[in-house]
Amino acid sequence: MVISWLLHSIKKDIATSVLFCSTARQIWEELELRYRQSQGIKIFQVQQETNNLSQGNISISDYFTKCKILWDEYARLVNIPTCPNTECPVGSATTKLLENQQLIQFLVGLNDTYVVVRGSIVMTHPMPQIGQALSMVLQEERQRELQYSASLLGESSALLS
Repeated sequence: MVISWLLHSIKKDIATSVLFCSTARQIWEELELRYRQSQGIKIFQVQQETNNLSQGNISISDYFTKCKILWDEYARLVNIPTCPNTECPVGSATTKLLENQQLIQFLVGLNDTYVVVRGSIVMTHPMPQIGQALSMVLQEERQRELQYSASLLGESSALLS
């Protein structure tokens, strides 16, 4: 049953190349040997995507979601050390360093229209947590949307007159 599932889950030309493996384990090992990516390559790809990520024409929420996905994938790939003891100074310092790095990456990728709120976040001491910074930027985005809606409403009222 597992062999059948594996063979039907992959492209037909790939399936024919492993068709004569006698066990599901042999099929899996054969496919893994052929298509496995080096951990270093995957870490490089995720880091490169993170460095090149910018808001562009998407909302703040969508941009943050893309950042979060990449950060979580990177953390899973590199196995960031943690301490089971919450009082561990090395663990808390590592966590704070990672959070600050993520915050800066998020702020760097924001559109230039958010330069004021970005500046106020960076100048805050100590640096806020990523969730607090996101909240500040989202408030700025909502305020801009309200101002834009008000200006459109004013223009349409002037046209009606």
